[in-house]
Amino acid sequence: MSDFPFRNPTYVKHVLEPHFAQARALFLQPMLAITRAHTLMLHQTNLLELRHAKNILAALETIQHEDFSYSEQFEDLFFALEARLLALAGVEAAGNLQLARSRNDLDAALIRVILRDKTLHILATLEQFCQVVLNQAQLHTHSLMPGYTHHQPAQPTTLGHYLSGMLGVLGRDTKRLQAAYSSINLSPLGAVAMTGTGFPIDRTVLEQYLGFDAVLENGMDAVGAVDHSLELVSAIHILSTNLSRMVHDLVFWASQELGFFRVANEFIQISSIMPQKRNPVVLEHTRAKLARASGYANTAFGMVGNIPFGDVNDVAEPLLPVTLAALSETQAALELLSAVLQTSSFNTDNMRQAAAAHFITATGLADALVETGLPFKQAHTVVSRTVDYALRHNLQSHQITAQMVRDVSSIPLEITDALVQQALDPEQFVMRRTTLGGSAPSTVQTALEQSQAQLQALQNWREHQRIALEQAAQSLAGDCQAALTSA
Repeated sequence: MSDFPFRNPTYVKHVLEPHFAQARALFLQPMLAITRAHTLMLHQTNLLELRHAKNILAALETIQHEDFSYSEQFEDLFFALEARLLALAGVEAAGNLQLARSRNDLDAALIRVILRDKTLHILATLEQFCQVVLNQAQLHTHSLMPGYTHHQPAQPTTLGHYLSGMLGVLGRDTKRLQAAYSSINLSPLGAVAMTGTGFPIDRTVLEQYLGFDAVLENGMDAVGAVDHSLELVSAIHILSTNLSRMVHDLVFWASQELGFFRVANEFIQISSIMPQKRNPVVLEHTRAKLARASGYANTAFGMVGNIPFGDVNDVAEPLLPVTLAALSETQAALELLSAVLQTSSFNTDNMRQAAAAHFITATGLADALVETGLPFKQAHTVVSRTVDYALRHNLQSHQITAQMVRDVSSIPLEITDALVQQALDPEQFVMRRTTLGGSAPSTVQTALEQSQAQLQALQNWREHQRIALEQAAQSLAGDCQAALTSA
C-alpha cells in the first residue's frame, strides 16, 4: 500500500495508469510464476515454513483467475498483487515473501521473460520468411535478370542468385537475434535491490524454475543492465534495414518500365482518377513499417544514452513499449513480405530480355579476349571501344561481329563471330560463373542447399529453446502442486 494515497491526476493519467495497464497485460502471469518460484526457493532454503509456502501458493492459484484494475491505493501492479496475497494468505505467510526479493530484480526478470518470448516469436516469423525466399530462389535458379550497380544495369545474373544473396544477409540477421536471445535469457533474480542478500538463498533454483540459461551474477549488472534490450533492437534495426533494401528492389522491379515483378491483385490499390493504375501499395506500407521499426530502435538508444548504471525507470517500463513496437512493426513487415512473395509473380521473359540489353555482357567479351592471349587491360579497352561503336550505330549486342571488334582495335585478334556471340550471350555469361558464390545455377543450388540446412538448424534451435522453457514451466507447476498436497 502506498504511503502517498493522493496522486496528482496528471501523473496518474500519463504515468501510473498506463504503466499499470501495461503491467497487467504483460507482467501478471510471469509475475505469478516468478512469485511461485521464489516461494519454493525460500522453502527449499529453510527461509519459509511449508505451511506458509502452501498458503502463498494457494493464494496465487486464486489470484491466477482474478483481474486487477488501477487504484491510487497502490503504486503499481506489484503492490496491488502483494496486498491481495496478504489478504488471502495472511501476514504471517506472505509477510516474508519479500525476503531476498526486490521490485528491482523482479522487474528486470519480467522484462527478460517478455523479451525472450518475443524474440523467439520473431525468429519463427523470420524463419518462415526465409523459407518463402528460398522456395522462390529454387524456382528461379535459371531465371536470367540484370544485376545492378549504382542503379545501372551491370552484369547478367539470375533471380535465384539475387535471392540466395538475400538469404545470406537474412541468415546473419537470425544469428544476431539468436545472440540477443542468449543475452536476454539470463536470470537477475536474487540480486535483490542490487547488492544481493544476507539470507542463504539459492539463485540457481530461480534460474531453473523460470527457464533461464544462467544466473546474471553481479547485482548491479542484474538490475541495471540494458545492453540486452539494445542488442535486440540493434538486431531488429539491422533486419529492418536489410528488408527495406529488398523492398526497394521489389518496388523498382514492379515499375511499368521494367515489369519484372507483378504484385498480386489482392495487394493492389487503384487510382481514383487514372483507370490504368495498379499501385503496389503493400510494398509502400511494408517499407513504412520497416522505417518505423528503425525509428523505434533509435528511440531506444536515445532513451538510455544518458542514464546512470543502476536501477532507474528509464530502463524498465518506459523502454519496453518502444522495444515491443520495433518488434511488432518488423513482425508485420515480415508477414506482409511473405504473403506478397507467395502470391505474386515474376515476369521472367521481361527479365531475360533485360539481361541481354544495354551491353551488360561486355565483361564476358573481355574475358573471351583474355582467353585468346590479350591482357585484360587491353581487352577492356577494346570492348569499351566496341560498345561505343555499337551505340553510335544503334546496334544491339547480338549484332556485334568479330570484324567490328577487330576494326576498333589496333591489335590483331584471332576471333570468330561465334566466339563473340557466345561471349555476349547472357545465359552463357551466367553459366560460366561456377566459382564459389557465382551465379551459375549449379553453384546457386549448392548455396540454397546450405541455406536450407541453416534454416533447419534454426528450427532445431528454436525447438530446443521452446522445450527448455516448457520443461521449466512444468517443473515449477509440478513442484508447486507437490508442495500444496504435501502433509
